[in-house]
Amino acid sequence: MKKEELSNKAWKTAGARFNAYRRLKAKNAASIFFISMLSLVCIFINLFEVFPADHRESASLIFSVLVIIVSLVESSKDYSLKADRLHANALEINSFIDRLKFMQSVGKDEIEEYHGILRSCPENHEIDDLKVFMMQHRKEFFPEDSCFIWSIRFLSVWGTAKFKAYSLYIAICFIVTAVLSYSYMSGLIRDLAM
Repeated sequence: MKKEELSNKAWKTAGARFNAYRRLKAKNAASIFFISMLSLVCIFINLFEVFPADHRESASLIFSVLVIIVSLVESSKDYSLKADRLHANALEINSFIDRLKFMQSVGKDEIEEYHGILRSCPENHEIDDLKVFMMQHRKEFFPEDSCFIWSIRFLSVWGTAKFKAYSLYIAICFIVTAVLSYSYMSGLIRDLAM
């Protein structure tokens, strides 16, 4: 393997891992925010009497169980720890790239060192992290694309990555909103009928 090939491969891997770090840190913050919002819904159910009195206790129980389940599932994923590991590994890869700059050629030892750095991190980036990295470096990866074509490509990759990262939160938000809206509307209809 040539020095330029190894350096380029390491550069892309480090970039993808930095993106994974940012993605996981953002997902950790979103997870905490989402669990907080679900907890607030539980409080509002009782405080503002959103549900009719005969359904309030069961609704409060269902939302409380939902908070517990989501909290346990999200905390078990440990996004922050994974992000920190990926960040440390990306920094180590960057140090390796800096050492490569002073070498005339690379041999088996340098390739093994690179693979050892990769193995030292129990986490790995996702393909979307690499795709976002490639979008961030348009001139290197898409030099022929016009600004418009590149923008469409970027929005597609970025949108797909964000949807994959936050689809669970979006789905639960829609369900909670639908349940609360249904409850509120049925309460209004019941009040109007009386």
